[in-house]
Amino acid sequence: MTAPPLPCLLCRTPFTFQDDEPVGPSGSLLLVGHGGYQSALFDPDDGLDAGVERRSLRVLLCDRCLVDASRAGLVQHVHTLHQRPTTSVTPWTPEDEAPWDPGPDAPVPGRAQD
Repeated sequence: MTAPPLPCLLCRTPFTFQDDEPVGPSGSLLLVGHGGYQSALFDPDDGLDAGVERRSLRVLLCDRCLVDASRAGLVQHVHTLHQRPTTSVTPWTPEDEAPWDPGPDAPVPGRAQD
Protein backbone atom coordinates (compact mmCIF):
# COMPACT_ATOMS: atom_id res chain seq x y z
CA MET A 1 0.00 0.00 0.00
CA THR A 2 1.36 3.43 -0.92
CA ALA A 3 1.07 6.19 1.65
CA PRO A 4 -0.44 9.47 0.46
CA PRO A 5 1.86 12.44 -0.22
CA LEU A 6 2.82 14.42 2.85
CA PRO A 7 4.25 17.97 2.77
CA CYS A 8 6.81 19.49 5.12
CA LEU A 9 5.01 20.70 8.24
CA LEU A 10 6.60 24.15 8.04
CA CYS A 11 7.19 25.13 4.41
CA ARG A 12 4.63 22.77 2.81
CA THR A 13 7.15 21.35 0.30
CA PRO A 14 5.47 18.20 -1.07
CA PHE A 15 7.08 14.79 -0.60
CA THR A 16 5.96 11.41 -1.89
CA PHE A 17 6.51 8.16 -0.03
CA GLN A 18 7.81 5.37 -2.26
CA ASP A 19 5.99 2.76 -0.20
CA ASP A 20 4.43 2.27 3.22
CA GLU A 21 7.75 1.80 5.02
CA PRO A 22 8.12 3.66 8.32
CA VAL A 23 10.78 6.04 6.97
CA GLY A 24 10.42 9.41 5.31
CA PRO A 25 11.42 10.36 1.78
CA SER A 26 14.96 11.47 0.97
CA GLY A 27 15.64 15.01 2.19
CA SER A 28 13.21 14.82 5.09
CA LEU A 29 12.84 13.69 8.68
CA LEU A 30 9.78 11.64 9.60
CA LEU A 31 8.51 12.21 13.14
CA VAL A 32 6.02 9.73 14.61
CA GLY A 33 4.00 10.46 17.73
CA HIS A 34 1.93 7.89 19.57
CA GLY A 35 0.17 10.50 21.68
CA GLY A 36 0.62 11.33 25.28
CA TYR A 37 -1.28 11.96 28.46
CA GLN A 38 -0.27 15.61 28.34
CA SER A 39 -1.98 16.20 24.98
CA ALA A 40 -5.59 17.33 25.05
CA LEU A 41 -5.84 16.52 21.32
CA PHE A 42 -4.17 13.15 20.68
CA ASP A 43 -3.88 10.52 23.40
CA PRO A 44 -5.26 7.26 21.99
CA ASP A 45 -5.88 4.42 24.40
CA ASP A 46 -4.80 1.62 22.09
CA GLY A 47 -4.60 -1.14 24.64
CA LEU A 48 -0.82 -1.40 24.57
CA ASP A 49 -0.87 -4.02 27.31
CA ALA A 50 -3.03 -6.27 25.15
CA GLY A 51 -0.78 -5.92 22.09
CA VAL A 52 -3.56 -4.61 19.88
CA GLU A 53 -3.31 -2.01 17.12
CA ARG A 54 -1.45 1.25 17.69
CA ARG A 55 -2.42 4.59 16.23
CA SER A 56 0.06 7.41 15.64
CA LEU A 57 0.49 10.74 13.90
CA ARG A 58 3.18 11.31 11.26
CA VAL A 59 4.82 14.66 10.46
CA LEU A 60 7.53 15.41 7.89
CA LEU A 61 10.14 18.13 8.17
CA CYS A 62 12.33 18.85 5.16
CA ASP A 63 16.05 19.03 5.90
CA ARG A 64 16.16 22.78 5.18
CA CYS A 65 13.40 23.54 7.72
CA LEU A 66 15.08 21.27 10.27
CA VAL A 67 18.36 23.15 9.86
CA ASP A 68 16.60 26.52 10.03
CA ALA A 69 14.70 25.47 13.18
CA SER A 70 17.88 24.22 14.84
CA ARG A 71 19.68 27.49 14.10
CA ALA A 72 16.74 29.30 15.73
CA GLY A 73 17.16 27.15 18.85
CA LEU A 74 13.94 25.18 18.29
CA VAL A 75 15.42 21.65 18.18
CA GLN A 76 16.75 19.71 21.15
CA HIS A 77 19.11 16.76 20.91
CA VAL A 78 18.29 14.11 23.52
CA HIS A 79 20.85 11.44 24.35
CA THR A 80 19.84 8.71 26.80
CA LEU A 81 22.24 6.06 28.07
CA HIS A 82 20.26 2.91 28.81
CA GLN A 83 23.08 1.24 30.75
CA ARG A 84 22.86 4.00 33.36
CA PRO A 85 19.56 5.86 33.34
CA THR A 86 20.88 9.32 32.56
CA THR A 87 19.58 11.76 30.00
CA SER A 88 21.07 14.95 28.66
CA VAL A 89 19.21 17.55 26.62
CA THR A 90 21.15 20.12 24.62
CA PRO A 91 20.43 22.37 21.63
CA TRP A 92 20.73 20.36 18.42
CA THR A 93 23.15 21.59 15.79
CA PRO A 94 23.11 19.81 12.44
CA GLU A 95 26.77 20.63 11.85
CA ASP A 96 27.68 18.21 14.67
CA GLU A 97 25.81 15.30 13.03
CA ALA A 98 26.38 15.03 9.34
CA PRO A 99 28.88 15.96 6.68
CA TRP A 100 26.02 17.71 4.83
CA ASP A 101 26.45 21.45 5.29
CA PRO A 102 23.77 23.11 3.22
CA GLY A 103 25.01 26.67 3.50
CA PRO A 104 22.40 29.39 3.25
CA ASP A 105 21.51 28.85 -0.43
CA ALA A 106 22.20 25.13 -1.02
CA PRO A 107 19.39 23.03 -2.53
CA VAL A 108 17.69 20.40 -0.38
CA PRO A 109 17.27 16.96 -2.02
CA GLY A 110 13.63 16.28 -2.88
CA ARG A 111 12.58 19.92 -2.44
CA ALA A 112 11.46 22.11 -5.32
CA GLN A 113 13.70 25.13 -5.78
CA ASP A 114 12.26 28.68 -5.67
